[in-house]
Amino acid sequence: MSSPPIIAKVKSSPPSVKMSAHHLFASHAGPNSTRRPSQPTNQITNARPGLIAFLPNTAVIDRQSQPWVSARTGNHPVCILGLLDNGRTACCAQLTSFGDSTLETKYQSPSALAVMQQIYLPIQHAKSTYPRAPSVLRLDNNQQMVKQTYVNTAAWFMIKTTELTSMRSINGGLDQTSIDKLHHALEKLVKGQTSMPVRTPSSPLMPLHCRKWTLTDLGISPASPPDLMPVQKAQIHQQLAKKKMNAAAKPFSPRVSLGPVPTTPLASISHNVTRCAPLQKRSNGIVKTPSSWARVAALA
Repeated sequence: MSSPPIIAKVKSSPPSVKMSAHHLFASHAGPNSTRRPSQPTNQITNARPGLIAFLPNTAVIDRQSQPWVSARTGNHPVCILGLLDNGRTACCAQLTSFGDSTLETKYQSPSALAVMQQIYLPIQHAKSTYPRAPSVLRLDNNQQMVKQTYVNTAAWFMIKTTELTSMRSINGGLDQTSIDKLHHALEKLVKGQTSMPVRTPSSPLMPLHCRKWTLTDLGISPASPPDLMPVQKAQIHQQLAKKKMNAAAKPFSPRVSLGPVPTTPLASISHNVTRCAPLQKRSNGIVKTPSSWARVAALA
C-alpha cells in the first residue's frame, strides 16, 4: 500500500522592502543619536546683519556649547546680528513679544523698565509709542511686524545659516540706521556699560553668564555710534559748554594737604643751633651791640 504523499508547509516570505541608505543607517542608530532634519524648502539665501528670518522647530542648534539656549527658542522669528565662518554661521537674537502688551506695561517699575529697555530693543509698530525707550529700530521699506516685537539682545546664539528660513510677512530686515543702533547697543552690553545686573547662576541664562565676549565674537565689526539728529547734537554741545562754564566758575583749590603742619618750638631750636652774634646791626633805627643781641637770644 502506497503511503500518502508528504505535503511540506512552506511559510510564504514577506514582500521585499527596499530600504534606502537613510533607513539603513537610521535603524542602526543609537538612542542618543539625532537625525538631521531635511532642509527647509524656503531656506534663506541672502543672510546679512539685520535680516529678519525664522527659526523652525526642526532647526539643529548646538546646545552643548551654548547651554543658555532654551528648548523654546525654535518656532520664533530671529534677527541676524552678525556672520561668522565666511557667512556660513549666523549670530542671531530671538525676537519676542509680550502678547498684546508692551514692555512699558509689563515692567511698570521705573528702575526695572530702565534695565529692560537696554536689553529689549523695540521694532517700531504703528500701535505703540516709546516715550522713554533709548533706541527704537525700524524695518526697511516702512514694513511692520504683525504686533509689537522686541529684539532680545542679551540672548544671542550661533546657528548655521542653512537652518534659517525666510519670513513670509517680512521681506528683508532692519534699515541701516537701526542696524547701527543695534550694534551700538550690543557693544555697550558686552563691555558691561549697561545697568543690567551681572550674576553667575548655576545654569547660565544668557551668553554673558559663561564668558566675556567681544563684537568680533559675534561676527560684528566694531560699531560706530549711531548718527545723531541735529537737535541731539545741539544738546550735546550745550552740555559740554555748561560743563566748561561750571569748571571755570569753581574757585582754585591748590592740591596741598589742609591738615595741621607740625611745628617745632623756637626755644628748642635756639638751644640746638650755634648762635653767631653779629658785631653791629641796625634794627628799627636802633643800634644793637653784641651784648644787646645776647639778651635777645636769652629771652627766646
